[in-house]
Amino acid sequence: MILFLFPYAGGSSLSFNTWLPHLSPYIRVITYDIPGRDRLYSTQPLDIDIPEMASSILPKISDAISQNEPFAFLGYSMGALLAFELARQISIFRPWHRLRYFFAFSCSAPNIKHTEDIYDFDDAAFDAAIHDYCGTPIEIIENTELMDMIRPALRRDIKASAKYDPGLGFALDCPVDAIGGRFDRWVSEIDLKSWSHVTKLFGEVKTYPDGHFFIEGREEEVSNYVLARLRQVGLL
Repeated sequence: MILFLFPYAGGSSLSFNTWLPHLSPYIRVITYDIPGRDRLYSTQPLDIDIPEMASSILPKISDAISQNEPFAFLGYSMGALLAFELARQISIFRPWHRLRYFFAFSCSAPNIKHTEDIYDFDDAAFDAAIHDYCGTPIEIIENTELMDMIRPALRRDIKASAKYDPGLGFALDCPVDAIGGRFDRWVSEIDLKSWSHVTKLFGEVKTYPDGHFFIEGREEEVSNYVLARLRQVGLL
């Protein structure tokens, strides 16, 4: 089977490098960069919304899936919203492909909106917000050169997440697990449970004793959880 991975705001396919050794021996893993941005931020990120991101990736997803090959989506933070929109577009434009499992990491369901539009903050306030709410390490925040490089992409991704509205009427037709950090100030356990409203087959909520980036330092543990859940439904 294939597990498609979608990164968090400001991330890229390289964000999953530490996971791959724990996943790839058992399943085929495919990662994608956000459209309009290369991996090393050498180009200015395009200001595109989540439906546009999804529509540009959809043909690649379809090409990667062989006939009747089972596949699952795993999205981290903004990546979960992108994965949801891809699932919605697949149901319309590629209905012969059947998504078999969906993992939402550190993300509210699309129907939950946070009140603060931090993407409009000035640089200092924006940097403080992503540190306070999302747990971006202070070492990164204090690295002026690095922040100047990654901030534009972060702003655009956070804006795309805040403005995403899939509308009514679509629900995932596969098991959905919502996983997060118990001390995440941006996405609460209640927010994780909100995924039950956009699926016909809600799985479970699982939390780890950490913040928004709970995966760091426990890549093997979380990968084993993902593999175990896929085995439980006969996908491995």
